[in-house]
Amino acid sequence: MKHPKAFWFVSTAPYSNNRKVLDNEQYKDWHPPIPELLQKTPSEDILHTPIMNINLPAKNWIAPEARVVLLGDAAHAVPPNLAAGGMSALLDSVQLASSLSKLWNHSQIGLDSASLKLALEEYVSIRKAPVRRIQKCSWLIAQMGQLRSPVLCQLRDRLIPFMGTRRLRDAVFTRLHRWYLGWDYTVPDLKTGLYPRLMPKSIWEDMPQVLQHFHSATPGTDQVITHECRGVANVGRDSSLIGYVAAKLAGFPPAIAQAEVTVQTHVNSKDGSELWDRTFTDVESGQNYKFVSHQRCEEGKLVESTRLDPFGLAQMEFVFDVDPIIKKNDDNDNHEKNNNRSSRIVGFEHKLVKTRVRVLPNLLWNNPLSLAASGPTDSRSQGLLSFGIPEFLCPGLSATTEVTNPDDVMWNFKVHVFAPKIFGHKSLCSYQGQIKSFDKPEILLAKPAR
Repeated sequence: MKHPKAFWFVSTAPYSNNRKVLDNEQYKDWHPPIPELLQKTPSEDILHTPIMNINLPAKNWIAPEARVVLLGDAAHAVPPNLAAGGMSALLDSVQLASSLSKLWNHSQIGLDSASLKLALEEYVSIRKAPVRRIQKCSWLIAQMGQLRSPVLCQLRDRLIPFMGTRRLRDAVFTRLHRWYLGWDYTVPDLKTGLYPRLMPKSIWEDMPQVLQHFHSATPGTDQVITHECRGVANVGRDSSLIGYVAAKLAGFPPAIAQAEVTVQTHVNSKDGSELWDRTFTDVESGQNYKFVSHQRCEEGKLVESTRLDPFGLAQMEFVFDVDPIIKKNDDNDNHEKNNNRSSRIVGFEHKLVKTRVRVLPNLLWNNPLSLAASGPTDSRSQGLLSFGIPEFLCPGLSATTEVTNPDDVMWNFKVHVFAPKIFGHKSLCSYQGQIKSFDKPEILLAKPAR
């Protein structure tokens, strides 16, 4: 095997610049082909590199003039025991971009030194905690690999094989990474919006223009930005007890044959989470019914929370994959014929992955603006406890958002809740209808240009 077909490295303690260190007898009994590989490597091809570590918080990441900031190994070099160094540099850059993006609010905020320094200090304060955990964990693994006590070495070597199946090892590895990232780590919002973060960029850019406009983010600081859409809907509910319970758990209004719908979406500019405040107005009686939910991005999935009781002591959390809806073009679809496309993306659907309950969440359900401002960090990491609902007891839930005509400024929506499998998976409650207009003055609604 020749360069660049094969690479190897050996970690030695203490560090030595002696190229003959690899001739030590300690390597001769290592598992094949390690001894042979070391023996056949020319000494002049061996690189000797000291492993560096920059302890925190000794290093100051920001220059006094706040014009230079460090990231990656320049700020927090760590031993290469977790394959986390390159990842940390990428996370640094994303967080730095997120913090700096708050300096621009429709060009109303300039690059003055005070605001720039605050943005850089925010970047440092957010990134130092996970980097410190990575350093500690990396050194712990290094200590385990360089034990000198024969008794401890035997204990280590016999314990590791008992990790068991690959599934168990992967679970331990995943939890280790989640721990030093901060458990439910989510990439900072870069003013792209909540829904664009849930699917690949190439997919999102092929969405109908009206959905891209509605779900795009508005640049801003840490304020909550509100926009509104209006339409019509009908609400259905099964008359059985389980239908009533399911509607209550999902936050559904009662059955309404003809309703006017107003949806206020409160967007947290800091983290991209959204509070959906829906009002269903019965056209016949004039009665209003509220349905409030909180949406956030968690590990690439959409998490929608609804409260289970009037006081907000517990909440139901639905975890979804968000996938595009793709349809074949009709023969009369001149818009797509001109683009030589046999199919097009008409919207997206929510596919339920799992359901869980969180007790005593830190969400102010009775104050929508405060709830929107609280952001996803509070809602996912705090609370007395959370637990998943077994699949056979978990209600089914599906939702679709679809644009019929690419040139439309309207879209159709449909939400269905189904009984758990043990109850036959029948439809329990639903609402469906059409959004006919929306107010988002920051964005000009344009025809699709393709």
